[in-house]
Amino acid sequence: LNHLLANIYMFYWQEDLVKILVNKNEIFGRCLDEMFLTWNKSKRELQSLIKRMIHKKYPKLSITSSIGKNINYLDVKISYINSHLRTTINHDQDIEPRGLPYISDHPPRMYSTLIQACLIRAALICSKESDFDNERRDIEVIFIKNGYSIEYIREHINQFFQCFHVFNWRSDFNENVYDKMRQDIIEYDQQRQEM
Repeated sequence: LNHLLANIYMFYWQEDLVKILVNKNEIFGRCLDEMFLTWNKSKRELQSLIKRMIHKKYPKLSITSSIGKNINYLDVKISYINSHLRTTINHDQDIEPRGLPYISDHPPRMYSTLIQACLIRAALICSKESDFDNERRDIEVIFIKNGYSIEYIREHINQFFQCFHVFNWRSDFNENVYDKMRQDIIEYDQQRQEM
């Protein structure tokens, strides 16, 4: 119940903040009680804005903030490099070597969907082709370390790329092809969520 109430509280609190950010052409996102936003003015102005908004409506609300060119938000590492946002997967360093998602009680025929799920997650998060490709390699290594054959892994990786209309990914994969594939994956994910 506390999470639900906190979520409702944050929803109404954020309304004025979102209006200000939209007018300034900034980016805003929130998941439960964690927010992310961009800000192109000074840190002092941002802290003043948030403080003013908190004390205006909800004086008991406490906020912890991280300000910088590199931050972690949920499972995403967000960086601001040369006037561009770059997103990559933020791996939990406490889980090393990285393991597979929890698969107990799932029949082996369903394990193949894990490879696709890992690759979809990587494409949804990684804004650059090179980061996605590094993540794909990490996924291969994780599955190999968990006893899967390289043939099995590559077969399912090939199926993933074919599913999103990339047929020669080993030779023709570049930033443009990745951007198109990523857009297809975003649309696929949105359709899946609407079901």
